[in-house]
Amino acid sequence: MRLESSVKIACKRAYKKKYGPMYIIKNEQGANSGVPDITICHKGLFVGIELKRSPKHKPTLQQQANLYSIMESGGISGVAYDVESFMRIVEVADAKAEIIKNFLTK
Repeated sequence: MRLESSVKIACKRAYKKKYGPMYIIKNEQGANSGVPDITICHKGLFVGIELKRSPKHKPTLQQQANLYSIMESGGISGVAYDVESFMRIVEVADAKAEIIKNFLTK
């Protein structure tokens, strides 16, 4: 069984390999209930990603509410179970950032 902490380390490595340094907002364990495990600023967008060991492990109601609030505020959020699903969420942020960039440069 994978631990969320090992998935988090692998996700950070994959991000840095593809995009370079990341600005991650640190959340002390248990300090803020429901705050996503990884919160980053990616190309000007706020991204919150909750990590779970497997699809059997669901986000709590508070985690779901925070992920929804991030999306409602214009950010990107999601639940990742491994590096691949984490990177797919980041790629959504990439696509949104590109749309905004193209809109602003017209």
